[in-house]
Amino acid sequence: PTDQNNLLKWCQDNGEYGQKLIGEWAEPELAMKDVMPASTKKLSWRCSAGCTKDGEVITWEASPNNRTGSGCTGCPGCAGKSPTDQNNLLKWCQDNGEYGQKLIGEWAEPELAMKDVMPASTKKLSWRCSAGCTKDGEVITWEASPNNRTGSGCTGCPGCAGKSPTDQNNL
Repeated sequence: PTDQNNLLKWCQDNGEYGQKLIGEWAEPELAMKDVMPASTKKLSWRCSAGCTKDGEVITWEASPNNRTGSGCTGCPGCAGKSPTDQNNLLKWCQDNGEYGQKLIGEWAEPELAMKDVMPASTKKLSWRCSAGCTKDGEVITWEASPNNRTGSGCTGCPGCAGKSPTDQNNL
């Protein structure tokens, strides 16, 4: 890098966005003046908007090129791509009254915490009927994405909806 072509100079020349990048720099062993704006080396950044995960400010890796180029990337928490303390399935449930409490009770993923999942995730996860539907004496479980449970047209237990035979409702 030269005095005229380095990441610090780029940031100083690019107004509010450049100042934001200076504030998000999280490389203690490397100065911004020693990095080219077009570098593709992944470096550490820290959210300047207050996103936290487990009480710690979110950090992520991205190349300076991805931060300064035309398709600029930023904090995955701010972009809704990664769960944060401020935006996760558990928080959504806690903020959505009785229905949210029902979802907490129906969560059936022993290896995954609700706080580690986005409310709009399309990954199919396991749920357990909270109304008591059983099949062959076992509580009904089914798979649905959090997005299908939290979005418009929410889905629920297929037994309760009459879409699957249960011990309580079959021919």
